[in-house]
Amino acid sequence: MAVTIKDIARRTGVSIATVSRALSEAPTYPVAEETRRRVRAEAERLGYVRNEAARLLVQGQATLVALLPDWGTSLFADSLAWHVGEALIANDLAPLNVHCSSPSGDGAATLPGLPLAGGIVLECGEVQQKNIELLQQRNASIVSVGGTPLPNTDRVEVDLALGGELAAQHLLSTGRRRLVMAAPAQARPTGDGRRNGFQNAVVAAGLEAGDFEVPAAIVGPEVRAAAREWVAAGNLPDGLFCHNDELAFALLRALLEAGVRVPDDVAVVGFDGLPEGELYWPSLTTVAYPFDAVASEAVAMLAARIEDPEAAPQFSRLAPKLVIRETA
Repeated sequence: MAVTIKDIARRTGVSIATVSRALSEAPTYPVAEETRRRVRAEAERLGYVRNEAARLLVQGQATLVALLPDWGTSLFADSLAWHVGEALIANDLAPLNVHCSSPSGDGAATLPGLPLAGGIVLECGEVQQKNIELLQQRNASIVSVGGTPLPNTDRVEVDLALGGELAAQHLLSTGRRRLVMAAPAQARPTGDGRRNGFQNAVVAAGLEAGDFEVPAAIVGPEVRAAAREWVAAGNLPDGLFCHNDELAFALLRALLEAGVRVPDDVAVVGFDGLPEGELYWPSLTTVAYPFDAVASEAVAMLAARIEDPEAAPQFSRLAPKLVIRETA
């Protein structure tokens, strides 16, 4: 029986994804040199040889990887797709962005009939369901990043609850006591981790978290108008956590236009860690999504799945990080 990277992982005590990165000539996510040497030595001792599917990838005969983003566009979605695309390119794979034809997921599949090395589903939701089904029918290797988990599929996610907790704890540590989370109506279900983490941390401090519900998930004129109306109504919190950075930008502008001092009167924390946050004045304090690590882990998982299609599903949860700037 041929030796697989699963065998190497078992003997070296590291994950399959780590073995894949250690054997790569151009890994996009750091692997300790000692780990790299140990993995490669074990691979040589076992007589490991890449399987035919992996060789086809290296030879360029099946290098396309479908990227299936959630419907719509946002700075977050664009940034995530870009980072995953860069990680694929660094591994001699070519990203192919595949957009769905309907926001409700009932449109026709748009996946082209090209030979694919696999697919990476970004923030999986029902809108890409037809394309996901088509990938599954082709027996393509699939990795999901965030969103709704796919059964029996490799998955990378970010600990959103920890992110909400970090935001609340920072606001509380600066003396804020009237805390509100701003989020779209679509984020109200209990499955939204950042809301749960935020509320739990506030309740643990003996306080109550308020809500400001915005009318749409994509920040456009409707959301900006709602932000201005909310600020004009008064009774503002002294600490505001926003579902994402784009919503924070809209609320930050509404606050400043109304003469509200940030962070003196209202401290604002976003979520995503978009580079645009550094360009705003005052610059945005945010909980940063680990784009590079997520992208590298997803691509490593995909490579491992291609190498060993029968391996058990892999799962990785990565931690976000608080980035303190001027708004809080």
